[in-house]
Amino acid sequence: MAQTETDGQEVLETREWVDSLDYVLSKGGPVRAGRLIQQLALHARRAAGVNLPFSATTPYQKHNSLSATGAVPRKSGNGAPH
Repeated sequence: MAQTETDGQEVLETREWVDSLDYVLSKGGPVRAGRLIQQLALHARRAAGVNLPFSATTPYQKHNSLSATGAVPRKSGNGAPH
């Protein structure tokens, strides 16, 4: 098989997987889609030794407090921060 045919097949397969994931998201929601992706990753690891890269990221972002950023609230004439 020529490289362009292989690339075309990969593009087609990827599009089909993305379309399927979109369907699961629309019918089952993000929790169901997440469980499905976990099951696919587990199956790939057990069946073929596929190791997906580990990511310790979460949907939460770290927010610095004012003291951590060095910003200090200004005080008004009566001594209260504003």
